[in-house]
Amino acid sequence: MGVGRQASRRLIRAAARSNSLSGSDGRDAAVSCARSYRKSMRRYSQMSPLEIWYARIDADDIIALAPNARIKAQARQRIAKGKEQNGSELDFPRLAEWSAATSAFMTARR
Repeated sequence: MGVGRQASRRLIRAAARSNSLSGSDGRDAAVSCARSYRKSMRRYSQMSPLEIWYARIDADDIIALAPNARIKAQARQRIAKGKEQNGSELDFPRLAEWSAATSAFMTARR
């Protein structure tokens, strides 16, 4: 097994641990991810550059790779929770706040 492949599997297992998955689920995710990557590379090798450019993978494709229904449900819940959040709140923390007392914007304190 090459160094890149080992590093990828370690990264996937670490991501699984940070998402409260068991060690065996993390290993399953790493193996599934590597298998999916190999299949995709095989498929891409038969495509034109323009077809590869427009190829895409969406959340449902990723969820389908999950080893069991419990993990699929967790992934769907996390996606739903992420959709509820406003992107600007995540990308740009509050930089100023409105003060009714002074009728002006004030720089937010950190």
